Amino acid sequence: MTDEHLSTVTVCGRIAERPTMSETERGELLCHFHVVLGTNEIWCLAVGHLADNVQRFGAVGAEVIGWGRLDWPHGQPDRPYVRLDRLAFCNPKEVGDLLEWDLQ
Repeated sequence: MTDEHLSTVTVCGRIAERPTMSETERGELLCHFHVVLGTNEIWCLAVGHLADNVQRFGAVGAEVIGWGRLDWPHGQPDRPYVRLDRLAFCNPKEVGDLLEWDLQ
């Protein structure tokens, strides 16, 4: 196995708090949020179109599944995060209910 395979992870759970938005140095949308499942919590990072989707549909409590690479910020070895390459919202109707959309 290569290091790339060892750092590839799947994330599933619910969005724990309102995502925070910013931009990269190149002007791409950047989104930070936490996913929780039971007592496990992981910090996630989405860039570009994934960040846009989280901004639109990322309600607190929304169930998600994602795939990406595990990484650590410089100087913070105890604070890993997942840079997402793929992200899906598991239950679109639930997202509508959480965002209080009228779907009728």
